[in-house]
Amino acid sequence: MEFGDRFAPYYQHVTPYIKDLANSGLHVSSNKLSRHSRSKAAHYISKVGMQRFHAYYVDLKPIIEAEDANQVGIDDVLRLYKLDRKLRLLSLDAIERIEVAVKVEICSFLEEEFGRHFLSEILSGSFDGFNLAPRQNEEGDIPSKIITKAAKDIAINARKSPELKFLVVRSQEEKDAHLDPSKQVTPPIAFNKLTPTEICALLDKRHIADAMTLGVASRIYERLGARGQARVSSNFKVPHDVFEGWLRRMTTVRNSAAHHSRLWNRTHSNDVRITKQIYPNLYKSEQGNSPARKFYSTSIVLYHCLKCVARRTRWHWRLFSTLDSKSLTPECLNVCHVMGFPKNWDRHDFWKGVGSTD
Repeated sequence: MEFGDRFAPYYQHVTPYIKDLANSGLHVSSNKLSRHSRSKAAHYISKVGMQRFHAYYVDLKPIIEAEDANQVGIDDVLRLYKLDRKLRLLSLDAIERIEVAVKVEICSFLEEEFGRHFLSEILSGSFDGFNLAPRQNEEGDIPSKIITKAAKDIAINARKSPELKFLVVRSQEEKDAHLDPSKQVTPPIAFNKLTPTEICALLDKRHIADAMTLGVASRIYERLGARGQARVSSNFKVPHDVFEGWLRRMTTVRNSAAHHSRLWNRTHSNDVRITKQIYPNLYKSEQGNSPARKFYSTSIVLYHCLKCVARRTRWHWRLFSTLDSKSLTPECLNVCHVMGFPKNWDRHDFWKGVGSTD
């Protein structure tokens, strides 16, 4: 394939793949000014990677093979890729703010129950008498062991973080200076040589919240018991048993987005419950296209939690502009329907007329 420019040698490794795409029915034009041009395909495929590009091409392959299909080209696949990238960035932006609020609430509750250095109390076995949720996971671990493992994970993350190392050492020095009139500072702490138990004895709420991942926070929340869960979920105006599933969904979406997995057409393995007070008749809005495991239910969860964290958030406007953008949505595919969005979803009271033109 001739590109006719000085960058042609850099595109030779994707030339056979582009030929295969053209032979399979995907429209590839030799005109450089076309949005389906070969040079455009070679440039983006060489940057994105053939495997990642092929994953989005497979999503459009049934349309390409259909007899009554319109002409599907390179630009349609790239639009789908750009749309998914925008959705990942939107999801990560929302989850980041929600995650911080969740971790702060969990740490505040544990601090009230066990004191400032509650991780060391957890590792010492004080959690055995706590009102934990009576459940077992798939491996048969009892709740106290799961909490202990979560505490060790936090300590390991803290040991790897130079920022937390500095904060812990500085807080220890401030404590010594406050207690000792002579303001003598103790010798430097060999932070990297400390065991998880010794690290937990140094960490307080602000350090633990920074070292705790969303997955660890979700596991701890599941074992807090009804009183602890209600304390955390009340800040998001959601029943505590419903919020447990929400945390699992946000953890899955966060991990998928952080590792560049596709979100736009993903069907999750678990449903998320949306109460009637939040979104009435959600699962009856579109027959045959249940949004419970689609991205639409994820967007409802993220926007509802964001309204509790940032009252003036415009995240829903950003979501609408992304889905309404003609440069991001292929003309040959109804992406909103695939993601579980019902017709006229933007006019629902939950979204407060985000797409209204009135």
